[in-house]
Amino acid sequence: MKSKSEEKVIVENTAAILHSCKRSRTVFMEYAHMVDQYQKQLAVLAQTGLQLALVLDQLAVTQGSEDLENGIVAVAKAVHQEEAARDDQAKTLLMEVVMPVKTHLENDKRDIANFERKAKADQKSAAACVKKAEIATKKAGKSKGADLSKSLQDLNQKVQEGQKILLDQLKAALTLERGRYCSVIGGWTKVFAATSFAHDATVKLITECNPTLIELAGSQARVPDDKKDLIKQQQRTLIAVRARPRVLTART
Repeated sequence: MKSKSEEKVIVENTAAILHSCKRSRTVFMEYAHMVDQYQKQLAVLAQTGLQLALVLDQLAVTQGSEDLENGIVAVAKAVHQEEAARDDQAKTLLMEVVMPVKTHLENDKRDIANFERKAKADQKSAAACVKKAEIATKKAGKSKGADLSKSLQDLNQKVQEGQKILLDQLKAALTLERGRYCSVIGGWTKVFAATSFAHDATVKLITECNPTLIELAGSQARVPDDKKDLIKQQQRTLIAVRARPRVLTART
């Protein structure tokens, strides 16, 4: 059986936790605002990137070299895959982070107020039961018979029930406080998982095509295969023209 001072410590700890929940609301509101802005900007950036990928595809067909066309198409594919991943990240962020924190803020004041109201009512009810059992025990003490033993057992049971109520309230307050932060962490783990999976696929694609792209980037002087025969033919024509002897006409 706990002493009155120990019970007081439990009640004070529960109240301190609830006060901490109230005090942190301002920071949670700032967090909700920032993550909302971040998600919106991320979504806009993803859509812009997807449009960029489409323009790159269009750019690829505006010139006649197959190797360069394939290179720009590869760039477009990598950009599209990365931005599609970013778009998925933005959607996951909205569902798993932005909306839950908004819901939390909408319900937070009500949940804490209901918790405090119920806690006070339960404490008052438990104290009344203990008080009633104490009175019954004092009355039974005058008889010093079986009624006293039963009254003492009943009083001990009521005290234990009251102490259990206080401990349950402390545990519930801890769960309420920790649950808010666990929810934040849990949402971001889902965002990171979605981002990591998509990013790994993009890295693999870039790793495979990047050597070819680097080679193409420095191939300004390369003559495409379909132009080589034409150039050779023109070169032969020029050589033939240069080799033709000049015909001199006599002056009259």
